[in-house]
Amino acid sequence: MLDGPHEVAIVGPPGAQRESLANLARHHPTAVVVVAGGSDEAIPLLAGRGPVDGRAAACVCRHHVCAAPVTDVEGLRVALG
Repeated sequence: MLDGPHEVAIVGPPGAQRESLANLARHHPTAVVVVAGGSDEAIPLLAGRGPVDGRAAACVCRHHVCAAPVTDVEGLRVALG
């Protein structure tokens, strides 16, 4: 927690897959989570982000550096450390 928050952008169509990613991220103690249907240039964390192959994707950022987007809960778990 002393190293700052994990910023998590989750972007994609509503549904079970997006909710699974969001639920995992929301339960991480240092995560700040934003969930949206698509890219939103007005919200910096969502700018330029979108679904991957039509699936909801989560992108974890820390200290202004973002990891590649992941589309499954296990990938998000690894990205969150």
